[in-house]
Amino acid sequence: MDKRIQKVLTQKNFAFKYDGKESVCFTPKVEFKTVRNTADEREIRVRYIYDFGVAAEKKIIYYKRLDSVYERFSLENLTDEITEKFSDIRDFCHEFAFDPPTESGIGDMLKEDNVRLFSYMGSVLRHDEFLPAYQYLYKNYSEDITNGTGRSSDSRMPYFNINRLDEGVVVAIGWSGCWKASVKRTEKGVLFTSGVAGAEFFLEPRERVELTSVLITGYDDGYQDGQNRFRNVMKRRAAEIGHIKGPEDLPFSILLWGAMPSDKQIALIEKVTDAGIPINYVWMDAGWYGYSTGRCINEHEGDWGAHTGSWVVNKNYHPDGLLDVSRTIKERGFKYLLWFEPERVIKGTDVTKHHPDWFFKREDTTWLINYGNEEALQGTFEMLSNYIETLGLSCYRQDFNVDPLPYWNKADETGRAGITQIKHINGLYRLWDMLLERFPHLTIDNCASGGRRLDFELMSRSLSVTRSDYQCGFDPDEMSFQNHTMGSLALLPYLGTYAGYPGWEMTKYSVRSCYAPTFSFKTFCYENWSEHPQEEIDNVKKFAEEYVSLKPYFVADFYNLNMPWVTEGAWGIVSGNRTTPDETVWCAMQFNRKEEGDGIILAFRRERSPYSTADFILHGLDKDKTYELTDVDTGKVETISGEELAEKGYTVEIREKKDCRLIKYRAI
Repeated sequence: MDKRIQKVLTQKNFAFKYDGKESVCFTPKVEFKTVRNTADEREIRVRYIYDFGVAAEKKIIYYKRLDSVYERFSLENLTDEITEKFSDIRDFCHEFAFDPPTESGIGDMLKEDNVRLFSYMGSVLRHDEFLPAYQYLYKNYSEDITNGTGRSSDSRMPYFNINRLDEGVVVAIGWSGCWKASVKRTEKGVLFTSGVAGAEFFLEPRERVELTSVLITGYDDGYQDGQNRFRNVMKRRAAEIGHIKGPEDLPFSILLWGAMPSDKQIALIEKVTDAGIPINYVWMDAGWYGYSTGRCINEHEGDWGAHTGSWVVNKNYHPDGLLDVSRTIKERGFKYLLWFEPERVIKGTDVTKHHPDWFFKREDTTWLINYGNEEALQGTFEMLSNYIETLGLSCYRQDFNVDPLPYWNKADETGRAGITQIKHINGLYRLWDMLLERFPHLTIDNCASGGRRLDFELMSRSLSVTRSDYQCGFDPDEMSFQNHTMGSLALLPYLGTYAGYPGWEMTKYSVRSCYAPTFSFKTFCYENWSEHPQEEIDNVKKFAEEYVSLKPYFVADFYNLNMPWVTEGAWGIVSGNRTTPDETVWCAMQFNRKEEGDGIILAFRRERSPYSTADFILHGLDKDKTYELTDVDTGKVETISGEELAEKGYTVEIREKKDCRLIKYRAI
């Protein structure tokens, strides 16, 4: 067991103030319960019962093989009286042991053996989303961090890697609202605390609240292998909680705009089937509901958005209520993915007329549902369940296009800051858990203006077909897709994007730039796009067949072969210069299946790169074995020892700018 993980398991890792006094001033009674203890996993509950009538509880799961710990904190009022106020609540508070720090100063900060904090940009409609940056943790360094908008990965990702040379810990915050974190360098190590931002409240009689969680993974085999160990924990949780067990469960789809009439959707589904394009899902996006009568050609045109909250199939576009589309999807051997946005609705739509008390309201027309309201929660559950059953949905896509924090703050009672957010997020988890329990076949697609809610609690229950809305424009650039893949897959295993835009040439370089664990073609999305000549269909089929052959690799261990990209002082960690990858830099990534002894390399020479060759150190290989490497594009085959690949690297040659190479390798 990693020494840092052992200390997490054996220490009381929370703190708060009660009526202005630190919790260490009180001596609670401790109750310990083992829920289960298997060869691979141990789950316990530890309750700390205070004499002022409150129980603080830690739910703890230790994943033994992966050397990882899950902890979730809760508070419960055991009395029939209102409590005093809780403040400065640190749901997780732990000092990770590291060697003593150096004095601050440029020379000391750059010492190789100093401790670094890796942090990651969130989804903010930028070309460099999700990419990491690091800050040296010199003596007395401290920083308070928050995402600030109420969506958990908006601007900042709730993931951190505290690293020294080859050792460290990955710490993820599990909270789908507004979280806070604090990092402080101490003489003994690094003090990390986290919780709900702004939470300061009293508890009502018998009230219980679930607060934030953490997922912690220790490692001593290098930064990237530490990230992969964390990703493997996420795979395990997604399999156990979110029904995602492998690449066969991940959507590979065509995307259809919801306001495209049913007959045209059916014709396209049949065309794709007849062409033998090997997708497994049909994804229907927004615009299928409400009462629009005019043409809503795409998401940027028409009044479809004003009907968000009228959850009835629009009979003007879909006379048979989408039953004929659903039937065609099933008959053609595909699964059905359908878009909803139940949390954000527009004033005047059906649900706001029938249930105005379900929502938080502001001066504008956008209302936010209150999942702390049991009737609203159950009503949403029944509405979604009805569609899942009636249309035979295999994947429920939940979008969320509003910053919720102002609504929650406005709704908080005096003396109860943060309680509205807490109850809403608890309700959100309950909604998804109820859906997953009722429909064991169901997959949930997590969208929040793209990837703005990618915390590990939701990603334990879901995947994300669109990790960023940066791609929603009609002129996306390949470099951004590459950046997003390099950054996001270092954190999470089940994210994706799509390819195929009007006027966007589908080349090896452009399409492979979009390959990810989930993947879609937008080629057939809108009715006003081309008639899809045979040449286009053949091109889509060619890349679809290649993608399917590679799909198992995209859920394997992931290595960023361009680690010098990581820069100091980004995303507001500290002030200073910031550089990001540009078109002079190659992009290269490795997907390695350690048990199978094989993998792939994707290498991209960008448009302004002056370099025709690059050497890449490969990871996760057996140094005692020999590997056969095949360049799929040129047919070149080489046999190289694992030791040489791991120490000297592999040379990739790309003579043309804006070109790429796919290399497959296997142990022989």
